[in-house]
Amino acid sequence: MRTEHPGGYERSAFPLWDAQGGGCDTRDRVLIAEAVVTPHVSRTCGLTRGRWRSPYDGVRTRDPSFFDIDHLVPLAEAWQSGAWRWSTDRREAYANDLGYGPDLVAVSSHANRSKGDSEPPEYLPARISFDCTYEAWWVAVKWRWRLSVDTSEKTSLTRQLRRCGWPRVTGPTRAGNPGAGTSRGGAAITTIYFDSPGSDLGSNASINAEYVRIKNTTRHRITLAGWTVHDSGRVHNYRFGRLTLRASATVTLHSGVGHDGPHVRYWGEHEYVWNNDGDRATVRNAAGRRVDTCGYSTSDDPQVRC
Repeated sequence: MRTEHPGGYERSAFPLWDAQGGGCDTRDRVLIAEAVVTPHVSRTCGLTRGRWRSPYDGVRTRDPSFFDIDHLVPLAEAWQSGAWRWSTDRREAYANDLGYGPDLVAVSSHANRSKGDSEPPEYLPARISFDCTYEAWWVAVKWRWRLSVDTSEKTSLTRQLRRCGWPRVTGPTRAGNPGAGTSRGGAAITTIYFDSPGSDLGSNASINAEYVRIKNTTRHRITLAGWTVHDSGRVHNYRFGRLTLRASATVTLHSGVGHDGPHVRYWGEHEYVWNNDGDRATVRNAAGRRVDTCGYSTSDDPQVRC
């Protein structure tokens, strides 16, 4: 436990919202992931024909502009609890964290503005049945980002969670250390080999000389079923089937046709995926949330190490 750091907070210290590809930003991705009826997504990431329900107060809408994206642990609270020491990159990662669902929540504008920068028990959702989950999520998000709690905060949360019967929620992984890259969900792109050796003749062997390598950055197994990899324009999209990576293991995704194995997958394309003059690889989890991204330009070697 630590005393909170007073003063110095400015919202601009936490850059919002990251571009996520396909015309979408972080706000859009949260709305897509948390919709109760999946919206139609246009090429510019306009969201239509979807439905949303605010978990804080039960408000429903078909118009996503009526909803805000709430940082469950507010930016000001994060600042006071340790983010004042972080780099801008780490604060940006926190403000746009798509690696753990409870960190960013789509809620009604009224609920978000009623909450402000309050911490429990100064604010609890109007929907009383959600209070226990909200408090458990608060603890989980603080643990994920190594944010401190002060004495009164710990006392209040302990008392309330005990009354709730110690509710169980999906456990987070630790967020990466400052400067450790953009990975926010337990895996990271380590290498993109984007320019096959020799002439680009379009043979399967040449296409398979392109690859992306992805590493499990956690200390436990992760399941990649439903995860996707795509290029910057989303012209090429690959979806993983059943695949589990043990701690620190890698999987290499080749662009062409071949036989899948425990640590190798084949895209199945009959053309090159990665542009030689610059491109970006993005990995998303099964909920569509960005886990990691890595780009390169014409100035790079035939491969880039991310």
